Amino acid sequence: MIKVITTIAILFTLNALVSADVIWPNTRVVPRCVKIGNVAGFPDIVVVGYVKAVTGSNMRYVVNRDSCLTKGYKFNSLYVVWTTKSYFDSLGLDGLPIDAFINGLSKKTARAADSPIHLFNTNIALNDSAVPDTSKLVFEELKYLLYPNGSNISLNLSEIISHFSDSSIAMIHYDYLKVVKPSSGMTVRNNAIENIFIRNGIFTFKTEFTGRLDILVCDCKGQTIVKQQKLCVPGCTYVSDFAGLKSGLYWMRLKSPNVETTKQLTIMR
Repeated sequence: MIKVITTIAILFTLNALVSADVIWPNTRVVPRCVKIGNVAGFPDIVVVGYVKAVTGSNMRYVVNRDSCLTKGYKFNSLYVVWTTKSYFDSLGLDGLPIDAFINGLSKKTARAADSPIHLFNTNIALNDSAVPDTSKLVFEELKYLLYPNGSNISLNLSEIISHFSDSSIAMIHYDYLKVVKPSSGMTVRNNAIENIFIRNGIFTFKTEFTGRLDILVCDCKGQTIVKQQKLCVPGCTYVSDFAGLKSGLYWMRLKSPNVETTKQLTIMR
């Protein structure tokens, strides 16, 4: 146990030095690829990487399932955010007000309930790691996954895959249920639509059927405020962002191939 603790302490020290542009003698840097593995399972959102550069211009890019996250220079800051696909399509990547959103976070003026852009509160380990020259480790893969969390979306580390020079592989798996409170059954099933839940204007649900789901939101006067249609596939998580709705009492009607239900919504700002 003492040897294990000592080894871990040494690796943490080496990684801290790598982050400071200093490499100890008899050590080397191991490249690392960090991915988000299940972006395709959330067809209603677009995940964007925003790099705040120490010098030069900031950078932004769409995060795809098979692409490695990047932030360029190690001292740059990476923010991983998401927004709805409809909002993304209306403005395009360059038109998203991410700069204002990030600046609002630093000034503590950004409000989750009012913003169409949402930040994943995750410290993603992008910097390459340092190991002793005697180590057989040659490459690391870190896989993060998106999970529904209440009515929001969380990003959590799922696996670390280590590749060694002798072609062997070691895997460490993390159970997200230990760090994310499971969603309260927000599943649209074949024969029922249950546990409707909304917070900060975000409504998430997972389907177990193939077909269309109609969403209608009305105010207390019976006026239609929101009307949406989702073409659902089993296993996918769908997101509706109602951040533009004012505080008040609303009614949401959901109609699936087999059932129709109406639920009361209370939105508080």
